[in-house]
Amino acid sequence: MFLIFQNHLPTNLDNTEAYFEFADKFKPDIVILGYNYNDVEGNLEKKEIQDTAVSFAKKKTSSNQNQRFIKKVYDVVYKSKVIQYVLHNIHDELKARGYIIPNSAFDLTLKSYYLDKENWTKSKVLLQEMIDDCKNKNSQLVVLKFNEMNLLEYRPLFDKTDSCIYSFFKASPAVDYIDVSDFFTGEKSKDNILSKYDGHPNEKAHKKIAGDVFEEIKKITKAKDDFK
Repeated sequence: MFLIFQNHLPTNLDNTEAYFEFADKFKPDIVILGYNYNDVEGNLEKKEIQDTAVSFAKKKTSSNQNQRFIKKVYDVVYKSKVIQYVLHNIHDELKARGYIIPNSAFDLTLKSYYLDKENWTKSKVLLQEMIDDCKNKNSQLVVLKFNEMNLLEYRPLFDKTDSCIYSFFKASPAVDYIDVSDFFTGEKSKDNILSKYDGHPNEKAHKKIAGDVFEEIKKITKAKDDFK
């Protein structure tokens, strides 16, 4: 049996919690984790049970402070819809041409890996829990690392980040790591994308990914059967 998961706009906390929610129930032979660069983002702190009254008071105080701060930021920066729109479009256009604006959200996401920022450190702890549990349950964990399909021609932009992700997962024999970028070596972005500003694969690319992953799964299954 397979357990395949990739939440909508997930974090590594979401991925780990989804795994532990269903792993015991389905007892899969193979677990496939769809991994994206932005899985390292967001709140990665596990939820804690707090005293309701104390928690409510803290949240109320924090909320009031946050609202005042947010209003100031809004007043200073975001009142101009035109500026926001123009900056967003400039960023997308430059990114589509292989230029990542320094300290942009996307740039900071990529750097969080090779600079070993806090969220990547927390992510490794969470993901290691999943890896260890798969090993204990004798489930094969397949990590399917997705690329930015609209930037196939600019793969060197991701070399340092990809190296960090690869090194972490390959450190465990319980993980089979697949980089989707390898399926599209030598191919053009324009043949595999929805639009030049969208990193998601089109129908053609989805079929190719599914077919290539299926072949990888067959190899894994055969190796497990031969080992038995």
